[in-house]
Amino acid sequence: MYSKTSNAVIYHKNDTAPHTESCTYAKVTVSIKDKDDNLEYDMWNARFVGKAAQKAAELKENDHIVLTSWIMRNKYNKEKNTFYPYILVMEFSKAKGYH
Repeated sequence: MYSKTSNAVIYHKNDTAPHTESCTYAKVTVSIKDKDDNLEYDMWNARFVGKAAQKAAELKENDHIVLTSWIMRNKYNKEKNTFYPYILVMEFSKAKGYH
């Protein structure tokens, strides 16, 4: 699923992943209100690629960002019979109003 919509998320760096100049691994979280107005939190693995990887290298833990060009992936490993969902981020901006 590809999107060019603006989705605000919180950035969490993954220090254990093998980062390169063209790919930065992280997690992103988003809060969503349920039917009773309580907050629920979703966390996704994310790969920042290309220019987004270079920009992500400068982010700090818990920075608020807006995903502006991204793809939701759910790769299947046939040998392990397992899915690996993640967000592939091609472009983002820092959210305004947060430090």
